[in-house]
Amino acid sequence: MLENPAWEYVGTYTDIKSGRTISSRPGFQSLLADCEAGKIDMIYTKSISRFGRNCVDFLVTLRRLKELKVDVFFYNENIHLLSQAGELLLTLHAGIAQAESENKSENIKWGLRRSTMDPDSPAFSRR
Repeated sequence: MLENPAWEYVGTYTDIKSGRTISSRPGFQSLLADCEAGKIDMIYTKSISRFGRNCVDFLVTLRRLKELKVDVFFYNENIHLLSQAGELLLTLHAGIAQAESENKSENIKWGLRRSTMDPDSPAFSRR
């Protein structure tokens, strides 16, 4: 990415804590503000799951970026937002990513509940 002479690197936007909504991600908010200000015309991101945590926020953000003519390239999925099928493919992937995230969360909660019922579990450590 940095080797392309047609591109100018603007910066890296990072959120330290995991946020389930866009409003709880200050780094992401800063990225969007720079897009609104016309400082960015392309976002390069690792994956859909890193860009958006839930389908609604994800799609609302993509539509706003599309209105601003800001392209988003998702490296793992090899999809550009502004490509012909970009929004359709991203919508499908986002739905799948959200379902996987919810399933993972439920599995963790189930495991924690189950471990509290097992007297041999570390949750009942008798040190």
